[in-house]
Amino acid sequence: MNNMKNILIVAFALVAVGHAGAKTDSLYTVEGILGGGYVYNMSVFPYGVDGLSRNGLNGYARMMWSPEHMLDVGLEIGYTNLYRIDPAASTAVEYSSLNAYPLFLVFSMHPMDNFGVSAGFGTAILSSVVDDRESVTAVTTASTAVFLALEYMWPVADRVRIGGEARFSSYDRFRDKNFSLNLVLAYSLIRY
Repeated sequence: MNNMKNILIVAFALVAVGHAGAKTDSLYTVEGILGGGYVYNMSVFPYGVDGLSRNGLNGYARMMWSPEHMLDVGLEIGYTNLYRIDPAASTAVEYSSLNAYPLFLVFSMHPMDNFGVSAGFGTAILSSVVDDRESVTAVTTASTAVFLALEYMWPVADRVRIGGEARFSSYDRFRDKNFSLNLVLAYSLIRY
């Protein structure tokens, strides 16, 4: 986890030094962004798990402030499946799942037209649910979380952009690492 944080800090420092100075225009914007798509849990499980599904869905809402500098800043809330277990019918458990609800402080840069790099640091509420056919037990815990994302956005109107994103996320509590491919919709809410 510390290695990931160090890599993100060094990467942003290098990009910031390489692109020092203001953007070509002086327009400030507040942008609302919605994203979501397919997520895959890349974690290594120490033993075989019958009925393990690493596939799931994720989604997020983000608000970004873009000043006349290279670095944008904002907040993001979201939801992601980490994994689900549907064991064979002969076991005592019907299913078990682990989901995350992250809250990130996000930094974003656009070193080339339409291309962006984002990183987020924050916390996540992890929700574990176990159904044993007689009752459902839910347990929540907190975790530190980080993500690094690459995106490509196409302008489709004056204030609207759509695109795609590839994202790597890490949740420290149970050492879960996710890769996701997302569709993204961005709208400029405020310009000044």
